[in-house]
Amino acid sequence: MASFSVTEQAAADIDDILERTLERWGERKYWEYSDLIEQALVVVAQDPTRGRTPAAATQPGILGHHIKQPGSNARHIVFYTYDPTNDRVTVLRVLHDSMDFKRHLPE
Repeated sequence: MASFSVTEQAAADIDDILERTLERWGERKYWEYSDLIEQALVVVAQDPTRGRTPAAATQPGILGHHIKQPGSNARHIVFYTYDPTNDRVTVLRVLHDSMDFKRHLPE
């Protein structure tokens, strides 16, 4: 399993996502979605090469992993880079799939 870090922006994304989930769908869904996000981060750390390069990526080497939920994909994507030399994942952002990725991903 690769080591990983979460940027301040990605941590803020997760906080915002969970806050909106709590406000809109309540505490049960908050904890369910929190678990889904955590599972997605573990999946990425276990197999960093599983990510896909999104067409909207502005920087080479940015990979995306759609968060999974029972029966379908969730609406958020974990964007990250992977350094195989150090076996390290850096989570850059966690964005809703309807967002303009070019506007929100680093250049």
